[in-house]
Parts: sequence; structure tokens; C-alpha cells
Amino acid sequence: MLNAALSEGKTIVTLGIGRLACIHRRALALPAILLFPSPVVAQPMGDRQVAEEIRLYQQYGSGVVRVQAGLSVGTGFFVAGPEPLILTNEHVVVAGPTVSVVLASGVRVAAQVVARDASADLALLRVPPSICIACPRLPLANLDELHLQVQAGERVVVLGYPLHQPLTLTAGIVSAVLERALISDVSANPGNSGGPMLNLAGHVVGVTTFADQGAIGPGLAGAVRIDQARNVIADALASLPSLEPLLPETLPVLDKHPYPLEALRTLTDSLLQRDATPYEGYIGLPAGSFRVDVFTPAARYTRRARLERRVARGHQPSSGSSDTTDSRRYIGFEPRHDWVQYVGGLTSPGVLLNVTPELKSRGCGYEGDLYELAVRRNGRLMNPVIGGIAPSPLWCDIAFGGVYVLQPEVFEPGPGPLPPRITLSLHDLKAPEDARVYPMVLPTSVVAQVWNDFGPYHRSRGAAFTTARPDVLPFSQNAFTFRGSHTGWIAEQAITEVLAAEGFRVDEVVPEQRLVTWYVARNGSTDEVRVYLQRGRAGEYFFAVWSDRGEWNRRLTTAIQRRFPDQ
Repeated sequence: MLNAALSEGKTIVTLGIGRLACIHRRALALPAILLFPSPVVAQPMGDRQVAEEIRLYQQYGSGVVRVQAGLSVGTGFFVAGPEPLILTNEHVVVAGPTVSVVLASGVRVAAQVVARDASADLALLRVPPSICIACPRLPLANLDELHLQVQAGERVVVLGYPLHQPLTLTAGIVSAVLERALISDVSANPGNSGGPMLNLAGHVVGVTTFADQGAIGPGLAGAVRIDQARNVIADALASLPSLEPLLPETLPVLDKHPYPLEALRTLTDSLLQRDATPYEGYIGLPAGSFRVDVFTPAARYTRRARLERRVARGHQPSSGSSDTTDSRRYIGFEPRHDWVQYVGGLTSPGVLLNVTPELKSRGCGYEGDLYELAVRRNGRLMNPVIGGIAPSPLWCDIAFGGVYVLQPEVFEPGPGPLPPRITLSLHDLKAPEDARVYPMVLPTSVVAQVWNDFGPYHRSRGAAFTTARPDVLPFSQNAFTFRGSHTGWIAEQAITEVLAAEGFRVDEVVPEQRLVTWYVARNGSTDEVRVYLQRGRAGEYFFAVWSDRGEWNRRLTTAIQRRFPDQ
């Protein structure tokens, strides 16, 4: 969950646990939060008169999108053009190497920056035309006569994706019309950056961009006047004919249904009663010059509840005190109310990876400096829901760590109950040139527990769920048993020799207690093959071969059978 506090004109945002990122309160882009896509649905009004604000929300809401770039999240909106163009703030898209947008329908697609104007803090994006054919284009006020279309004292509305909320509408009045900006008393928060400010005639008169806040009071919101978009729109229209067509690329999002709080409470109570600590292996996993923390909703909730219990023990009244009620029980950590799902990421059904650079053992400074993180499932690159790097400043050094949110399905077992291989590739700028990328394989036990943490979530929605078991072979027609005097080492060596003889390249061998897994690929191919060897009792061994190609399964199975004729 993300906790915010104000400190000397900045918003300090906690990313995961122990990671801080700073954002100036003047800008309204929001770092790395978990948001639930929510389609814009027109609500019936019955006999009530429809206010202009309601009409604008229903007419133009589906034309407003969430914009993501690295850990920055803001808002954008469709404008008229020969293909779908989205106007937003430049400071929203400059925060990451890639940009994506989430439509009102919940679909997330890659976007391309086609023009930007840093001085006006505006940028134009393009998305594939087929992605949102029916999305409304918001009409812009007359760029040459804006002074006739917005006046001080006029009522305006702002659409956007602030804080942890779905699409919202706030309304107020224009307080002042300045040369390049509009000042209003509309409530605008981090995440509103790039959203449209409309007059009640339905024309965009400004782009929500900044806030002017004092030590007390709500402050004022600032929007870049829409006539400042003249240059960036002209640049975009001029560059479009020379650009290659965009292919529709759908990117992952989190399910809009939050993790049920009741399920989290039940799981936490069970673990605390048994004093079980299944999440200790999630924290501080070594990865070269970094440490990796893995968080699920269950892990975060349980750690917070355990911390509450530990703090509560230190605040118990003495035995002679008459105050033995719950009034002294510390409740600063555990979220107790159902509304918590609407104000943060604790119940977001995602897996959060927190990467922290190691401190030097001697002197002041960091051992590593993260440039990027790549996550692979069984060798295939997985796109995060959101992710990027964030600075970790010390008085003597500054380096970057990272925060990445993944869909739970990345950890789904298969074949059968066996967990997948999850590999992290950490690009370290402080490492030697020939060792910049550090590969790390998440322990199979951690991968299995991460997936199993979402069992209550899937069952609460009536979905089928396969429990991950890292010590069970996926028995199928390709699973066999052999007996004999072979020791484990001899059996492993024999399988390695069979793989080489059949033209397979061994990428990695992972021993896990009684199970050994070979991750291999056919020479000249990128398709992955896995061979499993499990030690049983009294010299029994079980093996299985798995790949997407049936002929490779049969070929390797036959070759291994021949090597062990005493099966």
C-alpha cells in the first residue's frame, strides 16, 4: 500500500515497503500506484434534471485515458486528428523509456510520443487506430479566441485519474485567467496531470498540470491554457505521414476486482495463530549488488498485522493497571475497515517486486545502480503492469532501485502443479562492462507460495485454481519410472549426456531437494524444453520431459529410456 506524507513542499510516496520516491507537489503526475480500471457507465437519472457536469462526464468520460511511463501515472484525452491522438503533459511521459495508456474499458496498449513541447509541458501520443474507434474526441476551444470562451468566475470541470481512484470528475470556478495558464479552485491531485479542463459548453479550455499549495488550505489548481497546445499539435500533424503504422499491442493490467479483505483477514489470523512465517523468504533475496523483496497482498497484510502485534506487546498496560481493555491496543498498521480497498494498493491483486541497491560494506555509498529489470517466465519476457526505477539518495551517493508490479498469472504453475522458472535480469550500471546484467532465479518455493497466495482470491470469484507444488512431478504419458543401482549423481550425469547427444543446449540446471530440473533448448531454436528428475525411495527415480513440441518430448523420452534399460 502507498502511504503519503507531506514534507517541505514535496509528497513522499512509499513504494512497497521501505522504498521512497519524491514528487514535487507542483506537478500532478503520480508515481507507481495500483489502480483498478473502471469503465465509464452512464447512470439512469429517473425524473431528475441532468446537470451539465453529468452530461459532460457521460459524453466525454470514455475519451479520457490513464497514461503510464515508468513509475509516473497521469491522465490524457483524445483530440481530433487523422488518427487517434492523445494530449497530455510532457512531464508525465518523460519519466520512462516506454509509454502506455489504459482506456476507459480497462484495455492497456502501448503508445508512441509523436510530439512534445517541454516549455509548455505538453505532449501528443498516438495509439493504433483500431484500439478505440468509438472513443470520443474532446473538442478544443477556439485557439484564436480563447479569451471569449473562458472567463474568471466561470464554472469548469476536470476529468482525470487522481490518486488511487478510477475516472473522476471535479468541478469549480476559474479563479484567474493568466497569459499561459488558468487558475481555479477545482480539486486536482497527483494523477490529474494531463487531464482536460472543460467549460460547461463542453470545450477543452486547459490541460490540468500543477497545483499551488501553501502550508494550510486546499490550494489552487493550475491548467496550461489550451491555446499553448498550438505548436505541439502542429508538430504532431506534420510528423504523422512519415511514421510507420502502429500495430495493436495489448499490455497486462491488474484485475479490477480487489483481493477480498475478509480472505486476507482469515489467512492472516490463521498464520498468526500458528505463529507461521511463510513470508520470511520473500524479503532481502540476494541478487548481485541488489536485494529483491517480493510482496503479495497476503504477504503485505500479514507483515503489517505481525508488526501491529509486536508493537502492541510493547504497549500492554502493567499487570497492576486497571486499564486492560482494547482501548490501549495499537491499531496504527492493520487496516480494519472495508473502505481501505478504495484508498490504496493493499488489496490490489498484483505481485510487487522491490529492488534495492546494496550499501557498501565499507564507507558510504551503494554497490549497485539499477538501469532496468527484465522478468522472464520459463525464458519468455513478461511485461509488468507498471514498473520503473526510482532514486535512493544518500548524502554521499545516489543510485537507483526499482519497483515492478506483475500479474499473478506470471507465477501460475505448469505443467501440472510445478511452478515456472522466474528469472530476473538486473542491469547494473556500476558493474564491469562484461558483467552488467546479473541473472537471478527466484527460489521455486517462493514462486509457489506467491501463486498459492492468490488461491483465496480466485476461489472467491468462483474460478478454478491449481495449487503449486514444487516437489511433485507433472505425471503424464511422458512420465516414467526406473529402478536400479544408479546414484543420484550418476542419473543426473546420464541425463546431461543424453541431452548433449540429442543436440540440446543446457541453459540451466536447478536442484531443489529431491527434484532436479534441466532447462534446455534445441540448438538453433529458442523454444524451451524442461526435463525433470525426481528421487524416490530405494533407488527409484522418476523423470518427465515437457515442451510445447510433442516430437521433442517423444525423442528425449525414448533416448532417456534407452539409457536406463532396467526401468
